[in-house]
Amino acid sequence: MFTIPTLPKLLLIVLVIGAVWWLYRRSQIKRRRQDELDRNPLGAM
Repeated sequence: MFTIPTLPKLLLIVLVIGAVWWLYRRSQIKRRRQDELDRNPLGAM
């Protein structure tokens, strides 16, 4: 017998992985945008 049912455990794992992936993607996009600004100071706004 499991203390935590498998479905909630799977949902929790998916949520954790999703949150980590989302934060990683956000930092990557932010870094790429910053690199573009550094390379092109005038920027095409």
